[in-house]
Amino acid sequence: MKGVESMAEYLAVSHLKPGQRGRVVRLQTAEGKHIHKLTAFGLFPGAVVELEQTYPAFVLRLDRSRLAVDREIAGIILVNPIDG
Repeated sequence: MKGVESMAEYLAVSHLKPGQRGRVVRLQTAEGKHIHKLTAFGLFPGAVVELEQTYPAFVLRLDRSRLAVDREIAGIILVNPIDG
């Protein structure tokens, strides 16, 4: 269908490789507390993130900030990978 995006093209941040970037598509969680905290840090649909490291925590670069999250949170942040 035109205008409907396929979930198959989205990846959780936890599946990106270090150095890979993605545009946030949605935060896939029923828990409002997670959404509130993440959006307060600037992580919302349309934001571009870069995965800097995966261990011991997932470190995301957002514009001029860095955010460290655990595997569970990295798994609910869905992105559309950006080439290059």
